[in-house]
This record gives sequence, C-alpha cells and structure tokens, in this order.
Amino acid sequence: MQLADTEMSSFTEQMNDATLNMSNLLIEQVRTGLMMMSDRIIDQSPVDTGRFKNNWIPSVNNPVTSKKDTVDKSGSRAKALVRTSLEKLKPGDTWYLRNNQPYGVRLEYEGWSRQAPNGFLRLNVARTARELEVPFTRLRSRG
Repeated sequence: MQLADTEMSSFTEQMNDATLNMSNLLIEQVRTGLMMMSDRIIDQSPVDTGRFKNNWIPSVNNPVTSKKDTVDKSGSRAKALVRTSLEKLKPGDTWYLRNNQPYGVRLEYEGWSRQAPNGFLRLNVARTARELEVPFTRLRSRG
C-alpha cells in the first residue's frame, strides 16, 4: 500500500505538531518548576535590610556577576525578574539564579541567620528536584 503525497504531508504535519506540543509541554513544566523553586528560595532568604533578598538575579545563558545596592524585604522585585527571565527560556538554554552578595555562603552554610539556620538554597533545590522527578518519570514511562 502506497500513501498519496497529500496523506504523507498530512502525517508529517501531524508528527511535527505532536513534537512541538511535547516540547512546549516540557518547557512549561521546567518553567513552572523553576518558578516554584525561585519563589521558595527568595521567600526563605533571610531578611535584615532586604539587600540579600533583592539580589537574587536570574539570567539566561550567561550568569550575572554583578550585585545590586537596592533593597526589597518582600522579594517581589526579584520574583518579577525571575518571571521575566523564564518567559524567555527556550529548549537548550541554561538558566541561572545567582546571588552575588559576599555573605551568601555564610547564610547558606554557616547558619549565620536565625531565620534560616539550616540554609534555604540547598533545601529548595533538593525539594524541587524531588517534585519534578515525578512528572518527568511519568512522561518517560509512557515512551
């Protein structure tokens, strides 16, 4: 049995659409996971003046090495930057979330803050990895 050119073209278009839909589904899953993780990290970052919380700086494909002198105790400015950067994220990109304040290591590893004596970054990265593992495992098992 031989497929007509129009049937083959339609089949190819359907396969391309299915591939694009899967790619969009995966990138949305990744964006959602990164947003959840970022929100948690920013929310759980210790606050004194708000300088550390406001210095969570996201970027795509190139890590930011600068730091800000502005403060924001709520973290809303940092979260807005995260959302904007994640909207730009495409398959194959590398996404960074950095805080270049020099005392960040002490806050995370040395219990320098009573607000987060066990850290906030490592805990939330591990938590998000566990949460994302479930949907991606389901997707793999369907294949």
